[in-house]
This record gives sequence, structure tokens and C-alpha cells, in this order.
Amino acid sequence: MLFFFLVFSVCPLFAQQKIEPKSIDIVRDSFGMPHIFAPTNPEVVYGLAWANAEDNFEAMQETVLIAKGLMGRYKGKEGAAFDYFVKALDLEGRYEAQKDQLNDEFMQLLSAYVTALNDFAKKQPERVLFKRAFPVTEKDILKVYLLSFAALSGLPDALGDIMEGREPGAFSQEAPLGSNAYAMSKSRTASGQTYLAINPHFMLQGPLSFYEAHLCSEEGWNITGALFQGGTSVFMGNNEHLGWGHTFNYLDLLDVFELDMHPKKKKQYRWGEGYKKLQTRRFWLKVKVGAFVLPVRRKTYWSEFGPTFKAPNGKFYALRSPALDALAAGQQFYEMGKAKNLQEFKAALDQNALPLFNIVYADKEDNLLYLCNGMIPQRPDSFDYSGTLLGKKENCWNNYLSLEEKPLLENPDCGYLFNTNNTPTIASCDSVREEMKVPYTDLRPGLNNRAHRFLELIESEMGLLNWEDFKAIKFDQQLSKASPFYQSIQFIYDLKPEDYPHLRKPLRELQNWSLSADAKDPRAGLVLLTFQYIFKEKGYGDEVFISGPKINTAELLAGLEKASRYLYKHHNKLLVPISELARYQRGEQWQPTSGFPDMLSPTYYEMPNEEGQLVPTFGDTYIHFVRFNENGPAQIQTLLPYFQSPQIQAYKNQVEALEKRSLKTVEMDKIKVMKSALKIYHPE
Repeated sequence: MLFFFLVFSVCPLFAQQKIEPKSIDIVRDSFGMPHIFAPTNPEVVYGLAWANAEDNFEAMQETVLIAKGLMGRYKGKEGAAFDYFVKALDLEGRYEAQKDQLNDEFMQLLSAYVTALNDFAKKQPERVLFKRAFPVTEKDILKVYLLSFAALSGLPDALGDIMEGREPGAFSQEAPLGSNAYAMSKSRTASGQTYLAINPHFMLQGPLSFYEAHLCSEEGWNITGALFQGGTSVFMGNNEHLGWGHTFNYLDLLDVFELDMHPKKKKQYRWGEGYKKLQTRRFWLKVKVGAFVLPVRRKTYWSEFGPTFKAPNGKFYALRSPALDALAAGQQFYEMGKAKNLQEFKAALDQNALPLFNIVYADKEDNLLYLCNGMIPQRPDSFDYSGTLLGKKENCWNNYLSLEEKPLLENPDCGYLFNTNNTPTIASCDSVREEMKVPYTDLRPGLNNRAHRFLELIESEMGLLNWEDFKAIKFDQQLSKASPFYQSIQFIYDLKPEDYPHLRKPLRELQNWSLSADAKDPRAGLVLLTFQYIFKEKGYGDEVFISGPKINTAELLAGLEKASRYLYKHHNKLLVPISELARYQRGEQWQPTSGFPDMLSPTYYEMPNEEGQLVPTFGDTYIHFVRFNENGPAQIQTLLPYFQSPQIQAYKNQVEALEKRSLKTVEMDKIKVMKSALKIYHPE
């Protein structure tokens, strides 16, 4: 224990307010959600860090290990790749260059946050993965923000392409990171209230899975919603005045430059009319090999374009991304959550510290806002940024679009806004103004199934929409006949089953599918598996739900045959509902799930395993509904279906609740929260 005393006695980077753990209440409701009450904002954040550590300390530590460059020591060769990434992007230098953007108030929060993590590690040393990770500092958490946005912006893939000798291309996001968010003004609702739905679709486990918390201080901060594991405040949700949701937007947030090297002078690249010398940066990676830690020497370069790398063919490439300028992202989330009205919310957005994410906003004053948000570079119109760029000085951007220059729509006449990862030019019945349409904010132009289906459901409602119908939109599991996916598979209905004797029955069942991904639909399992196999064979990702898949008859029949064989082998029948096929592990139990990719209530799966199961990996990670009257939130209902913690069996089953389409009610009033609490304790 002496080691822990010495390690955790290191002073923080910022002089913090005194934290009194006994003044902090962590209140667990019956679903395990923590409500944090404390006199000051820093003490609330201390309680948040403690509660998050109780539930997912291991995932939180892994991000810190990456930020500190310790993954090679912890996981060996596999982990060393993360350390190389951190060193190559010079996150230490990015921190030093941007730390003055952070104000004292936010630094007080960070200081409280890391103090809680270090105190928790002292209290429960058996849960510490790697002792060298501690003490955690404010700098570590800020570097985690940079790392997270770098990963979401495509830098790891681009770096991998360069180092493995492939031609680096435009930004590509293979993982189906998506979301739904929609809002309705009181002119469209039966209750005369303003409605907001928040529904991110992200990873079910790991650092980029969601955590839910309610934060309430005596300084006036009262907010509930979701954040990533290790987040320092709520990323999306609502306070007493307003709420907002995020959806993933496909911005061009990464430019790859091929440097024009001097024909004779080594490491000299063209810059304007002359040449500059590359900075050489050498470093050591420490890699665990068995019982030993071996030093491995590596080097990268730095140019005016950004971090620079030498490919196996001798060419030099540089990466430039707004993600590397996002040190203040956590501060902006905090300011957004403190805003009391649309004007203050826009002031927080003016910080321009979030590299990406659409925003759908609503408030108690009945304002609606859609914004294609991000740190969007001001690029010259004359250049094509879709591939590798020539390393010309005039191509090297330095500034970002202002709030007024981004695709934005406010208070549309028809009274609703939405985004389902579709084009930012269509967010309502009104179009985004022509001058606000920026080509490199729309890497997936068009509407996916979720957008088509949302518009169908909205337009089918001739009268005012009640609260239950508003929520039912999110739980819809129907494929729209207007969707690019459905339009692309029309040829299926022209095939004659008798022409394919060995697949006569499966093909007929495929043609008779109701287009529903409902848990009990008898044909949905066959359809899902068929296209799982086809998508894998063709290397398709989520993008084809906007462009439409290119599938021929032979490919369809091959996928159908594989699906049929799998179902007969593992289930002894062809028609297997998704509820019998898909399973998610909650603690020691396996729970049935449902849903297809790109449904309004979606689920994405791994390839089927040898146990006859489909295991979900992405999907309805968080659901949040709030309706506002003129006084604030009249009702908040949420679900964090895939919540995991060491005490998971003590809490109500949210996976089961999702399948039943039931929600939990979240209270923001301390007296009401305390009255129904399952457990109340201090972080000590």
C-alpha cells in the first residue's frame, strides 16, 4: 500500500477547490442510474467520476492507458500500436498548444474528476489494471478527448494505410456509428408541449459506449443524459430549460497531403516558393514481451501540414484534421449543458470545439434547431478534397467555418426537425438555405431508410401528434419501400422460385417477408442472415443504406443458401424469429434482442456464431425522450439498455425493457429522486 500512497499523493496540475465526499450523495435508482447531488459543480463531477468508476472502471482505465502511452507495457505488441498513434500525433504538443483555451471553471471540474479516479483506485486497488496509469491527471483526460475525436475522424485508418503501403484515401467510417434525433414544436403536438427524442446508436461496450447520469448541484447545474465512459459531463440530454441530441454526421474531417519533396535534398518539402525541412521526432516504445519490457525505437516527422509519415514506397504523407484541435471539447459540452436558453446555447456552440456531430435542439420556449455541427475547415473551393492532396501551401487550411456558415435550420414552419445520419440539407419540410450547403459536410448525400420511414410516419399523421405516437416513431422496425435498400432489391420479386429447386422454399419466404424486423416476425431471421452474408462478401458497410447495395441474382442466392443452411443446422427450421436468433449477454444471462440495421430501432450484429446466435455490437445504446412546457421538462423517459456494472443483477433489466418498448421515468427533483432511491451513499 506504500506504493499507492506515494503514487496518488502527486499534486494535480490545477489548484482545486476542497472536495468533501461526505457532502456528495450518489443516489441509485432501481435501474442503477446514478443521480449525483452536491453543493458545488466540482463536487458533482467528483461524484460522477466515482459512480462511473464503480460501474466501468476497466473501460475508463484503458483510455487513460492509451493517453499516457502505456498500452505497450500493458498489452504488448497489440498495445504498442496505440502508443505509436499517440506519439505520432504528438498529443503532448497538441495539449501544450491549446491548454490556454481552457477556463478556470472547467479546470476545477477536471481537477475534481481526476481526484475522484485516483481516490477510487486507492480505495479499490484490486480493480487497477496497471499501476503506472496512476495518478491520472487533467492532461490525461484532455488527451482522451483528442484521442476519441481522432478515432471518430478516421485518423487511425489513414495512418494504417500509409504505414502498410496502401494509397490513403478519403475519410471512411466502416463502423455503423449512427443515431436518430427529432423534435416537434407545440404547434404539432396534442398536448401543446415541445417534444424531443434523443437516440444515439453506438457501441454497446467499451470506451465509446454510453453511460447515463443525472447531475445536480446547489449552484444551479441540473442536467440528465448520456456521456461516453470517462466523460466529464453530459454530452446529450436535457437540463431544466432545454435539451439536445447528437447524430453522427459524415463530414470530411481529414485531409491527407502527399508532400512534394526536394529532388536532391533529403527531408526537404516544398512550402510556397521554397522548401522547408521536416522535423524528425524520435521516440521509444516500451513493449511487454513475456516477463520483459523491451524498448523499440521509432521515428515520425512533422511538417506545416501536420504529423507526417514515410510510406514504404518512400513517399511522405501528412495528416491534417480538426480532431487534433479539439482539446476544449469537454469544456464546450459543459457550457452547452449549463445554457438556459437558445441564445446561451448558441454562445456555447460558438466555441467551435466539437469536431463533429449534428445537433437537434428543443427548449421550453418552443424553439427548435438543427445544426450540422463540427470544426469544419475553410477549404478553397477550387480543390478536390475527396482523395490525397498535393502538398501545396495554398491547400493547407487553418481556419474553420463559423456557426452562421454551417448548415442550420431554426424553427421551421411545419414544426418538426430530424436527422437520422442523412444529408444535412434535408432536416424538415423546409430546406437548408442554398448558401449554407457545404459539399464536404455531406459525404453521404441522400436519405437512408430511417429518414424515409420517419417522413412517412410524420406525413401520415394528419392531426396533432400525441406523446405515445411521438415515442412510437423511434421504436418503428419497418423497411420503407422508398428506401434505397428496398429499391435496390426489387429484382427479388421477379425471380421464380420454381427455377431454383434447391432454394424454392427459402426464396418464396424471402419474397413474402412483410418488411418488418419485429422480434416475432417469422421470416425476419432468414432475411437478416441472408443480407449479413451478402454484405460481408461484398465488403459493404452502413453507407449502402443511402446509396443502395449493388446485388445480382447469383449473390442473392448464395447469401440465401448460406442463411438457410445455418438456420437448419442450428435451429432445425427455416423460419426463426429474431428473438430466437439474436442474444445479448447481460451479466451471466443471455437476453433476446431484435431489430435490423438502419431501422428507426436498429441493431447491428456480428456474423453468426457456432452456437446459433447473432450477437449485437451496435444499436439502441441510449434512448431519451423529453417534453417541455413553459416551465421546463414536464416528463423525461429514458433507457440505457446495455448498461453493465459489477452489480448488474441488482438492477432492473433494461434489455428486457427495450424489447417490451417500456421506458423508465427520470426525475430531476431531489426530493422525488431520494424518495424512490434503491441506494444512497457517499463516494468514500
